[in-house]
Amino acid sequence: MYWQSMALLSGFFYAVSIILRKIVLQDNQSDPYSCAVVFHFLSGVLAVGLALILGQDIFFLPDLSLTLMFHLVSIIFLFSLGVVLVFISMKYIEASEFAIIYTSRVFFTIIASFVFLDEVLMPIQFIGTLFIVAGIVMINIRRENFFFPRPTILAIAAAICIGFSATYARYLLGFVNPYQFNIFMLLGSSILLFLVKVSSAKHFKYFSRIEMIFKMLALSLVYTFMNITFYLAMESCENSSQVMSLFMSGLIMSIVLSIIFLKEIENIKIKFLAAIISFIGVLFLI
Repeated sequence: MYWQSMALLSGFFYAVSIILRKIVLQDNQSDPYSCAVVFHFLSGVLAVGLALILGQDIFFLPDLSLTLMFHLVSIIFLFSLGVVLVFISMKYIEASEFAIIYTSRVFFTIIASFVFLDEVLMPIQFIGTLFIVAGIVMINIRRENFFFPRPTILAIAAAICIGFSATYARYLLGFVNPYQFNIFMLLGSSILLFLVKVSSAKHFKYFSRIEMIFKMLALSLVYTFMNITFYLAMESCENSSQVMSLFMSGLIMSIVLSIIFLKEIENIKIKFLAAIISFIGVLFLI
């Protein structure tokens, strides 16, 4: 039951992190790109401290072959792109809507696991995919224009990047300690995003306010725990799609939390129905 507990705990932290992330992005002055840079840097620093407190030898380097280094660099690029897309999309859509759309990452994890890790792909999983798509369509069909708005498309693109990254992580955790891997992913993505857009530094002063410091620290701490428990589950389970499915149990909780803390009360019935349909889809994907 170890990996199941870690996956469920990671799902809980996931739900809380969605709410905290939306709270940070609600401010009109917030810049999604700089938020991603600062957030992942803080999370990486906290991950280092947590690993040291837990007595993990994070300074022991594995055998870094050229192939392994290539894979590590590749996943950083893929993960960093997903992170930016998450922040940009969450800036413009409700947290509850994002949570529902983001369930599609399970499908992309399963597809990547089937292609690259030779995991079994069952016909029933395609039924689960249809349920997830139905949930996404349901929360968008009420719009005058049936076509998905740009933030929804960005959220789906983020799900693709992060979903594929999850499968990539499952493979790389066979060579790297999960605590080391978590630190590498967080600090690596922060450094890469900053180097790609150095001008994002002009927005860093936004995070110097005491209120924002506490918000960012809370978000980074929750996110760090989410990653650690997720990677521990991935390391202990042979099937990455099962881990992702239990992880997404945080979907319903994120809807409830968004209503309580963000007052996202518009179309509550549709959101809950879409969330339930999407979650049923996730169960089919197990």
